[in-house]
Amino acid sequence: MQFLHQSAAISIHTVNTHRQRILVKLDADNAMEAVKKASALGLLA
Repeated sequence: MQFLHQSAAISIHTVNTHRQRILVKLDADNAMEAVKKASALGLLA
């Protein structure tokens, strides 16, 4: 998360807020579960 925060010039709080909202929308408990669900839904390129 630190890399994204630094490279995008946004606050770490913003990164964490977006990450949490993605987890909620995908009904996922962690990032790995979110990636699996997003892939199954065809949301990843």
